[in-house]
Order: sequence, then C-alpha cells, then structure tokens
Amino acid sequence: MRARAWICAAAAAAALLLLLAGCAEVSVYSDTQEIMPVLEAYEQVRATNITSEQAQSMLEGGGIIIIDVREQNEFDAGHIPNAILMPLGDLARLAVDAISDKTQPVLVYCRSGARSATAAQMLIDMGFTAVYNLDGGILQWRGDIVTASIYNTITQAVHPDMEELTFIITSGSFYISAQTITIKRADGSLLQEISGLYSRFSVIPTFTDYNFDGYLDMRLQYCAGGSIRNEPSYFWLWDGELEQFVRNMYLQEIATFGSVYADAQYRRIISHAHAGMGGSYTGVHEYVGGGSFQERTKQ
Repeated sequence: MRARAWICAAAAAAALLLLLAGCAEVSVYSDTQEIMPVLEAYEQVRATNITSEQAQSMLEGGGIIIIDVREQNEFDAGHIPNAILMPLGDLARLAVDAISDKTQPVLVYCRSGARSATAAQMLIDMGFTAVYNLDGGILQWRGDIVTASIYNTITQAVHPDMEELTFIITSGSFYISAQTITIKRADGSLLQEISGLYSRFSVIPTFTDYNFDGYLDMRLQYCAGGSIRNEPSYFWLWDGELEQFVRNMYLQEIATFGSVYADAQYRRIISHAHAGMGGSYTGVHEYVGGGSFQERTKQ
C-alpha cells in the first residue's frame, strides 16, 4: 500500500511538473510573438548616415528638406544652400511646425556630425520615416556653402599706370573652408572672381612680378592642414590682353614642397624644395613667354 501511494504521489508530481512546463512554454511563446514585431519595427526605422557625395546626389534630385541643427552664429558663418536653421534645442518644436509630411526625406547636419546624430534620432522618435545624417558634418561637406563673412579687403594696383583694384576675401569659419576672392575695379564693377580655394586660414594675396613684364602677379598661400608656413600656393599671373589674372600651374607645382621667389635682378625664378632622406635641391627657372616657364638648372 505504501509503495502504491508513493507511486501515485510521484505520478501526480510528474504530471504537475509537465503541466507547469507546458504553461510556461506557451506563455514564453506568446510573449515572444507579441514583442518581436515591435522589435523589428524599431530596428527598421533608423537614420541613415551618408557621405557628402551621397548627400549631393540626393539634393540634385530635389524633394529633400535640409536642416541645420547648429546655432545662429554658426549658420550665419556658412551653411549648405537652402538649409533651414533649427537649433538642436528647438528642433522638436520647429520641425513639427515646419514639416507636415513626415514621410518626406530629411537631411540633418551640424559641424562634425555629433549633434545631427542626436537630432536624427529625435526626428525618428517623432515619427519621421526617411531621415539622413550627414556623416562628419559640414566639415566634410564638399559642395557649395552660402557665406557672407568678409574676412579681409585690400586694394592693390598691378601697374603704376593702372587704377587700384579691390580684393574682397570671403570665407566660412570652419576647419577647412571654401574661400572666394572677388576683384573689383575702382568704379565698383566686377573684374574677376576666384573661388574654390580651400584653406584653414583666410587666403591673403601677396603681389610680385613673377614673369618680369612690369605687372604684379598674385600669389595665394593656402593651408589645408598643419602650418601655413609649409603649405603650397596658388599663383595667378596678370594677363594684359585679357586684363585679368590667369592661374599658373607651373609655379604652383614647384612651390608644392618648398619655396619660390622671384630674382628680379637676373629675371629668374628660384625654387628650393625638399628631397628624400632629408636632402634638398635648388632650381632655376626662366620665363619663356605665354605663361610658360622652363627649368634651366637644378642642384
């Protein structure tokens, strides 16, 4: 009798364990079924990081809203064309008022990409479904920049018999910014505009007669990183027939890894450049006409 009672008790306990296990299994399965769609939806709606090149391609197609989440002073210093200023602290309020269609593509950017990453997630949480973050921010942007910051204005006559020209240097205020030099005549009319100059510092022109024709030519030293003392230069020679400056690639090339100066006494260009293993060499270059130079000696 005792053996039978023990066997019955054991069977009842085993049945209870199986019942509990079955209920637990059903409960876990049911909870998982309910949670998985939520998790999948959360994983699907995320901002997409894109490069400057990808962003420019998207903007060419149109239909995308550009949001600058920096502060007013940063925006004023230079921003992507057609961008709307919505500082990060005001983004939630401004975005709701400005954008009615949450399915419309939105590109957000800041200085380096940190604030815009936060902004992009905020927009996702607000229900926007197509949000793109400019990776690296405006520091990595290689397209046009709207800026009205005038860094410097100088006047210079390229010849004693000519009127003075005004050189207006405009630039953004980023680590490496696009700069433009607008050259105007004495009456205020536009003579020439030189753009696409990228530098850490404001590009200030200096004037020397590099081809010894009696007219001053323009040198623009630029710095894409490091110190401005060891960076190359743009050279623009005055063309009397065109009455404007023409870029000279020969002088730019020989100045890339060294220095260039004009020896007016002997009407020649002297270049000093660094060579491998700590060495250096000196080149003597002669102007042969038509904007061309020829190297005569190298030592």
